[in-house]
Amino acid sequence: MDEQELLQTLIGQWYFTATTLPAVLKGDRPVQLLRKTVALKQRDKRTFLEEEVFFTYKDKQRTIKGQSWLTDVQTLTFLYKSPLWMSILLYQWQVKLMDPLGNWLVLYYSKSFFSADSLHLLSRTQLPDTTLNDILQQLRALKDAQLQRLLPRLRLL
Repeated sequence: MDEQELLQTLIGQWYFTATTLPAVLKGDRPVQLLRKTVALKQRDKRTFLEEEVFFTYKDKQRTIKGQSWLTDVQTLTFLYKSPLWMSILLYQWQVKLMDPLGNWLVLYYSKSFFSADSLHLLSRTQLPDTTLNDILQQLRALKDAQLQRLLPRLRLL
């Protein structure tokens, strides 16, 4: 997959289907991930993804905006930067698995100052159980230490 094809696949609206993010998985669930939108932008002849993550925290809807730049097309790795006060902090994320039709994807987020590393399964629509089971089988088959360490903690939302 070339860079433009990858970026085109990522744009649009995604719903959080499963995660390992500790703040979401706590018993009282103070954070509820809702959805993520991704748009393609260009600045200074450089193409990047503009992202918005919608979530609730203490029963109030909130949004985090940020930008991601593709750093390695072979490993599908991006560098994320938030334009907020935490913009001095950068972290990487990577597409670990992607539906060939662009209906779902699994993202790995590296550890940051604010959060542990995590996995997220995002989808365009609600996924049937058969598709979820197929995704889990594909993830288990990957020889990736980070993924295998996090996979037992992956929970449906």
